[in-house]
Amino acid sequence: MEYLPHLVVAIAFVLFVWYVVKESRSSRRNPPSRPGPLERSSNQRSPLSSATTPKTTGSGAAGWLCSPEEVFTKEHVSFTRLKLFDQCPRRFELVYLMGTADPVGKPAEVGSVVHRLLELYTGANSGSASKGLRIKAGAAETILENYDSAIAAVQPRHSISRHELLPYCRSFVDLNKGTVQVFAWEHHCEGSIGSRKLKCIVDRIDTDGEGGWTIVDYKTGNPRYAVNEQLNVYGHALHDGQSRTMKLQYQFLKTGETRSWTFTPSVQRATADWLQRRVERIESARIFPQKRTPLCHYCGVSHFC
Repeated sequence: MEYLPHLVVAIAFVLFVWYVVKESRSSRRNPPSRPGPLERSSNQRSPLSSATTPKTTGSGAAGWLCSPEEVFTKEHVSFTRLKLFDQCPRRFELVYLMGTADPVGKPAEVGSVVHRLLELYTGANSGSASKGLRIKAGAAETILENYDSAIAAVQPRHSISRHELLPYCRSFVDLNKGTVQVFAWEHHCEGSIGSRKLKCIVDRIDTDGEGGWTIVDYKTGNPRYAVNEQLNVYGHALHDGQSRTMKLQYQFLKTGETRSWTFTPSVQRATADWLQRRVERIESARIFPQKRTPLCHYCGVSHFC
């Protein structure tokens, strides 16, 4: 009997080892499911509400708040929306069909602050079209006097200093030095694509005093990513059957370059066809696949893919 306690301990140890081995084999046969996008990190960016949590992978209507047929009739067509579909159909689905929040990165926020600075400066210093906007050397510092107002209007999530913004302001001054006949700035305009409404926001419209316009768009990114279709769409919305001559111009504030061309009748017809094809392609889409590119690093909804 004196060996009984040792025997009990030995049996308990054998049973413990058997249980551990059994559980280990079971876990290898049935591994736990991988966590979903919202389980991987508590720091992931969330959608607008629980109702907009993505439930599909681009293959059906489950989770859609708006169907492809309705996306442009319930709201409107814009170049931004058409471009997003070309860049990544899955991102378009998440943002415009499922209502998922898509926070922008710092480069986009810098662009928004620069645009706001130039809007405030132009609005405060533009007199009548005949008097024009006189932009002198050294005006970059004057533009930056609106820094606090611009930051308050944009409310960026990232820290953006005056020093970061100064080169863009200097490029603006160099590209527009002299007297600019400004007709409008931050101009909201509407056009149409069949029965659908087309909306655009034009950074600036200059006039030549004879009824002609120059449509100016500021770009703070790399010129290689600026496509002519964007300004062609603006020209389409502003044209609206009018006979005025229009020149289209990108001002690249990062490099100090410009790109200009004329909005001719042939460009007008080509743009109308381009818009119609893009809209019809989106409205008839049923599958929205991912498109893996370097832009995924800047996508605010990539964690759902």
